[in-house]
Amino acid sequence: MTKRQLRFYDLKVKSVARYEVNGEMISTNVRALPLLDILRQAVSVFEDVECLYRELPNDIKFYLADICIEEDESKATLLINKSDPTEPDQTISNPLLGERQDLEKPEGFGNDYSAHVCINLNAVAPNLYSMVYESPRGGIPGAQIHSFINHLLRECRAKNKTQYKTAHPAGVMENGRPVMVNSLHTVDLNGKISDDFLNDLANGTLGRIELANYSNVGRVWDNGAGLKEEKNIVILRPEVAHLPAQGVLDALRQAFTKGSDFDYAEAVIVFKDPYDTQHTVKMNTEDFTLSDNEKYVKKAFIVTPDVNTNGYGEIDNDIKQALYAAL
Repeated sequence: MTKRQLRFYDLKVKSVARYEVNGEMISTNVRALPLLDILRQAVSVFEDVECLYRELPNDIKFYLADICIEEDESKATLLINKSDPTEPDQTISNPLLGERQDLEKPEGFGNDYSAHVCINLNAVAPNLYSMVYESPRGGIPGAQIHSFINHLLRECRAKNKTQYKTAHPAGVMENGRPVMVNSLHTVDLNGKISDDFLNDLANGTLGRIELANYSNVGRVWDNGAGLKEEKNIVILRPEVAHLPAQGVLDALRQAFTKGSDFDYAEAVIVFKDPYDTQHTVKMNTEDFTLSDNEKYVKKAFIVTPDVNTNGYGEIDNDIKQALYAAL
């Protein structure tokens, strides 16, 4: 029996059209394809190539080892693997017998890790889906899951270009027909907050909150150097040094709601936990989720009847069913 850790996220599909206006590239949000349609494309791409992978420096490779969409099309599983030739060869031992073995990697091989990524394809809000994944200790972090899924979306668009065309958002016509532009799809992985985060925040000391608005990104502020706006920030600080636990959370939710209403989509919270350790955490104001933060993402454990395996060549059904139950 093996104990495996789960991490919980919201997966949001985004789509922007990019086009040129007066020599400058403009991005406009447009309707995104349903995730089910994208994963159908992913299955086709996976079956048509020898290895669907993303390579990092030092020959570290992340690759899609397996993918399945359930028959009722309500859920899907991706088996994302990492092959890391930079890690040292493993050594196994039995000290009671005084025995040990060095497991030497052949040339071109890397230590292999798997992450079962399960997604509920019934959207909880437009373009928003619940996701949970598991990976062994020292395996694949959420940031790399995020990067690989975006890589997968780029591969899908490269093989299905016509499906990623959309009418020009400005209504531009040519010969009586709408001009079609590329619709670039990406995903955000927003971590669901853990009880540890709520406890550390509520029982620690709140420092400051930075709310960021990106609605005027690229706006030019001068006539020569081309100084462009990156973001607009509002800084909030508590007047009360130590708020009660519930008071901290209520204040944040109220500030986030007001910030979201005025297009301040991102918040950075600086606080000290009860042990006086300072943390900086990035959050999304709209839904109170975490942005690329491993420490405070909601976690749980499952126990599966498999051997203690770091890497799988195909989806393990016991793990998949346990993750589906946790969605």
